Amino acid sequence: MGAYVMWSLWKALVDPPMVASPPAATTTLWHRSPISSVKINVDATFTLPNAAAAAVARDSNGDYLCCSTLYFQASTPLEDEAHAFLLGVQLFQKLQLQHCIIEGDLKQVVDALLSHSNSAPWRIHAIAGQLRGSYFS
Repeated sequence: MGAYVMWSLWKALVDPPMVASPPAATTTLWHRSPISSVKINVDATFTLPNAAAAAVARDSNGDYLCCSTLYFQASTPLEDEAHAFLLGVQLFQKLQLQHCIIEGDLKQVVDALLSHSNSAPWRIHAIAGQLRGSYFS
């Protein structure tokens, strides 16, 4: 399902004549979060200059809670993925959760957010600083 959602986001960003068919299905394992907790999966897609990000919240049983999407302009996939994390944090706030797991797939963004230094790449420095200062301890 995740592959279909991301393909749909990608399809919305490009000219329909360029879209031939959805990508081949791949097996992706979703790992449930600890009992009584929520996991928010974030991801993004990018086609210069357009970008889309999505965040999906599920409980420890894998049941859907809610989601959020964002369409915007960006100049790199790195910016796009950073916005996806920001979207995940906003979803966390909307759900008024005490704790959750936010999971994304671009290690460079995750490392920048978890770093206690100002070593984030300049393209996401402002987003990383905002998230670190407000949400991470």
